[in-house]
Amino acid sequence: MLPAKGKGILTLKCDPVRADELREIYEGIIPGYHMNKTHWNSIYFDADIPQELWERLIAHAHEMVLQKLPKRVRQELSLPE
Repeated sequence: MLPAKGKGILTLKCDPVRADELREIYEGIIPGYHMNKTHWNSIYFDADIPQELWERLIAHAHEMVLQKLPKRVRQELSLPE
């Protein structure tokens, strides 16, 4: 959580196409603050975004990060291959 323009934000990894779509729909979703703007979105905590969308975006980011882990780490964490 980093402040952007004095507001709290959460930065999440996102599929690039979906990231652009979300930025067009929601004013409170911006390109990732101090991150790769293609793959990351920052979301203002006070953004008018449904709770269900927050949950889906967090789950999506988590899955994207897990998929990029090395095979050895995935095995150590007992994750499916």
